Amino acid sequence: MSTESPIDSDAIAEYKPGTFEPLVGDAFTFPDGTQITLVEVKVHSDLGGEEYRLRLPFSLLFRAPKFAPVASGIRQIRHDSGDFTMAMNPVQVPQKPMPQDDSIYFESVFA
Repeated sequence: MSTESPIDSDAIAEYKPGTFEPLVGDAFTFPDGTQITLVEVKVHSDLGGEEYRLRLPFSLLFRAPKFAPVASGIRQIRHDSGDFTMAMNPVQVPQKPMPQDDSIYFESVFA
């Protein structure tokens, strides 16, 4: 099963930090059944160019098990509140919660 999804730019344009802040700590699911956890919503209010923005830039950080598919790309993820489509990229996290944490982390950035 492919993890790629068509881009729904109208839905993505509606995503705001407040869409995800109540979901921190919740489980989401990739189409293959792999569960990931939203661990952080970070607002990037220090970026310039406010007059050109559709929304306040923000990013989401997800933690996944070490066996999760690690390819970058457009992913559809499922949550109890609905489905979300977003670009996700694996990232290195400098301060992992525990030294023995062998999780994979993914980030989605919205500007």
